[in-house]
Amino acid sequence: FEESACYSVPIGGTCEMGNTLQRGLEKFGGKLQLNAHVNEIIVENGRAVGVRLKNGKVVNAKKAVVSNATPFDTVKMLGTTQELPSGVDTWRKELGKLPRHGAIMHLFLAIDAEGLDLSHIEDPAHLVVQDWGRSLQDSQNLCSFFIPSLLDKSLCPEGKHVIHVYSSGGEPYEPWEKLEPGSKEYEAYKEERAEVLWNAVERCIPDVRERLEFSIIGSPLA
Repeated sequence: FEESACYSVPIGGTCEMGNTLQRGLEKFGGKLQLNAHVNEIIVENGRAVGVRLKNGKVVNAKKAVVSNATPFDTVKMLGTTQELPSGVDTWRKELGKLPRHGAIMHLFLAIDAEGLDLSHIEDPAHLVVQDWGRSLQDSQNLCSFFIPSLLDKSLCPEGKHVIHVYSSGGEPYEPWEKLEPGSKEYEAYKEERAEVLWNAVERCIPDVRERLEFSIIGSPLA
């Protein structure tokens, strides 16, 4: 802990966290490959030996395949046509009994701050509770937002601000599983579930929608 440290405001933006991890990866001979969606984990003689990408390319592992995906997604990538170790079937069945933790909704904003007085904000990070009588695990009740550009002026041009808003980790995942990203139903549901995030920011900046220059909603499927 450092006295000058600020919650969720790494110098240069959160992208610097990824850049730092990439430098560490490459320092030890690793390589980061983007737009390389894994379609299948290849198994031979009971071991994961590589992955097959959605574009058909095969990447062979020198030692092992390490998955940072959820166990639910990892087991799907093992498929059902390969000869798999007997333990995989047990794992697949037991996964259905594991409780799923809630997901998180995100809202990213860039606004025109011309004439905007934010002198009343002492801390760029805020928790917003809609109703103290409801559960704080309810993603439609508890939200957080922060304005990192209040502290790091390099994040956006002068006279602008960037804002990140997100829900508690209680967003139910099951309704999202039934939706196809990009479909009209998906886009409508995304807007509906993000409305509470807009409301949270409007408590601080009532005319935030009029000041908007860019926005993007991050759903559990994004």
